[in-house]
Amino acid sequence: GRFRLVPNNGLHDIGLFPCTGFSFLDYDLDGKLDMYVTTFSTDHRNNVWMPGILMKGNGDGTFVDASARSGIDQVAEPNYGATITDYNNDGWPDILTCPYCRTNGTLWKNNGDGTFTDATDETGYTAKNGMLGNVDPPARELCQWEALPADYDNDGDMDVAQMLVHGGLGATEGRSPLSINGGPLTNYRLTWDINKFDRPLISQIRTWRDTLKSVSGADSAIITRRTPLGTGHLGDQAGSWLDWNNDMLQDFIISTTGYDPAQDRAYMEHQNPDHTFTDIAKATGLSKWLRPTHSNRPFDFDLDGDDDIAVVFAPNVSQVPPADRVRANQVLLVRNDIGNRSNHVTVKLKAPPQVNRNAIGARIYVYAGGVRQMRDIQSGVGRWGMMQPFELNFGLAQNTSIDSIVVRWPMTGNPLTTVVNPPINRVVEIDGTGMTTGVAESTASAALSIELSPNPTSDWMTARIASPLRESSSLEIYNAMGERVHRTVLDGAEFVRVPVENLPAGYYVVRIASIDGQASTASFIKTH
Repeated sequence: GRFRLVPNNGLHDIGLFPCTGFSFLDYDLDGKLDMYVTTFSTDHRNNVWMPGILMKGNGDGTFVDASARSGIDQVAEPNYGATITDYNNDGWPDILTCPYCRTNGTLWKNNGDGTFTDATDETGYTAKNGMLGNVDPPARELCQWEALPADYDNDGDMDVAQMLVHGGLGATEGRSPLSINGGPLTNYRLTWDINKFDRPLISQIRTWRDTLKSVSGADSAIITRRTPLGTGHLGDQAGSWLDWNNDMLQDFIISTTGYDPAQDRAYMEHQNPDHTFTDIAKATGLSKWLRPTHSNRPFDFDLDGDDDIAVVFAPNVSQVPPADRVRANQVLLVRNDIGNRSNHVTVKLKAPPQVNRNAIGARIYVYAGGVRQMRDIQSGVGRWGMMQPFELNFGLAQNTSIDSIVVRWPMTGNPLTTVVNPPINRVVEIDGTGMTTGVAESTASAALSIELSPNPTSDWMTARIASPLRESSSLEIYNAMGERVHRTVLDGAEFVRVPVENLPAGYYVVRIASIDGQASTASFIKTH
């Protein structure tokens, strides 16, 4: 939790510039973390923009500007941020930019030799797709704020949700799409689907207009005489993927604010088994008080295996209806009490020596019930480089076992680590050799059993230790994150009294290893 400023770190050499975000990656897989820096306009009114900046890390807190030699400096855009993912499954991290209105966005394909190619046309990545923005006066262009990759349909490739401000629900208007990855048969081409997310029009704006609306470049629309306009003005400023009910299908949240009070709220897009989405915000009662929302990010604050949600309300009070202004600028934590009705597993990575410390860029696969789920460890997502946890929750629905967890490490050769039949409803820690402390309950025989009582407990408990384990040196307790929080030295006794009154309330695992290397575990709940 501490930081220090590294002198002569290389960032000062860039000089002053309009920075909008940092996205971290290991673009050359040398085990040293690099960063892609997004920039805005130097003169926005006159369309003078800057290229993004790629800084190669030296592993000691210093960086070297690699923008020119990598080719990143060949495209200038007014970006609000960027996102890193491996869109084509070749093991190399690629870069997706999020431009504010004036440009169409760029997908930088990593060539694996320290350079990048602008693959925007090749992949179909686009912030506009040739569509207009909202045509209700005053008309606006589509402006992308975020690119959010996820394998939403569990078919093994990354799709991309794109958050667009100034969208509408009319036939000629664009809005936030889900760009669906066609996989290897299409060379991983992305295809817009602006109807994927459920966006009910809450009210109509009745405007009669006879004019020509012109926007940047060749994009324009003629609004014919006496045309009723009633499309809604969507200010989609943030989105997040999470599986809130742990059914093995990722759901999506859209935060909308700033332009149309009737639409300014959180859209809770529940994924159905056929991979369609249904907005359940009204059904859950959330639509009344998650409005108007500016940002959202999932994280499991109570470590119970399902993602909770941090929601930021609109910061601009002038754009908030009077009834909602009491919430302006506030941050709300929404606790998830739905997901823990299903089984789950939480994966925590411990990077091998050849991998950057937090394993940023690692790809995790969980195989269970005939489904393969896939997630990336990311840092710096969407506009302004927003962050998310490095520990990832995977829902298992009602499956009672996991076939395997596979980790693809971000290092040369992309080696895989496979853990077969790991435990469920646990934090599983994995390093380059397999599952480590895993805080998993073992299936040890009765000869190696540990009995805990009372369970749950608030202050003390007694551990009854099977004979083969009594010669062990110690009894250890691990919390739900796999961290050792207590150690009791054993003296060969069958019954051991263990103090736990100083432990926070939560789930814990007791572990004892026998002298021949066999380990036995048992879990308990610590109450207040």
